[in-house]
Amino acid sequence: KDGVKKNPVMLHRALFGSLERFIGILIEHYAGKLPLWLSPKQVAILPISQEFDDYAKKVSAELDKNKIRNIIDLKNEKINYKIREHSLSKIPILMICGSKEQESQSITLRRLGQEKYELQKKASQAKKKQKVVTLKEIKMRPGTDVHDYNFKMKATEKFLTKGDKVKFTIKFKGREMQHLKLAQDLADRIVNDLKVTGKVEQAPKMEGKQMTFIIQPLK
Repeated sequence: KDGVKKNPVMLHRALFGSLERFIGILIEHYAGKLPLWLSPKQVAILPISQEFDDYAKKVSAELDKNKIRNIIDLKNEKINYKIREHSLSKIPILMICGSKEQESQSITLRRLGQEKYELQKKASQAKKKQKVVTLKEIKMRPGTDVHDYNFKMKATEKFLTKGDKVKFTIKFKGREMQHLKLAQDLADRIVNDLKVTGKVEQAPKMEGKQMTFIIQPLK
């Protein structure tokens, strides 16, 4: 400040050491869901009822021998409550003990996030099974000729066989609006000719200068 060079001095205060900061980074990176090898509590043993507490302690002793960090939840609570509590604590593996497990000298494993994975899997499978129904459109005129009519009816039958719906649009031009009965007769003919493969979903109705109706597959 007086125009003379000075030696700068910096004071650094470290509230946490390198190890603590690294652990903080890991917790943030994994959002608290630490991998099995790093988690302070690797396994939670959950007996279904107090009747199976002794078996749960036996399982815990085996895990201790193999140096697997574990806890036993001996609270007199319902198993669903215990599962929820320890899932929120982000313990990687839950071991559930009941009569079946005690008889077979085994345990039922439940991994953290397993329920979410199973729900996603079921949703994905349900989506695959869903039939995607598309709406096809066939356009005609009240005076459509026989050749054009037969061609469009064959196309309609293919759509219905594939499981698609078909919207028929009968368009009017000029004075054709004076002959609505021709369009109604054509609609009745179409419905009758398709009765083997389809049925009416939406009855014929006028929309401006056109008549529309929808045929859906029988199955």
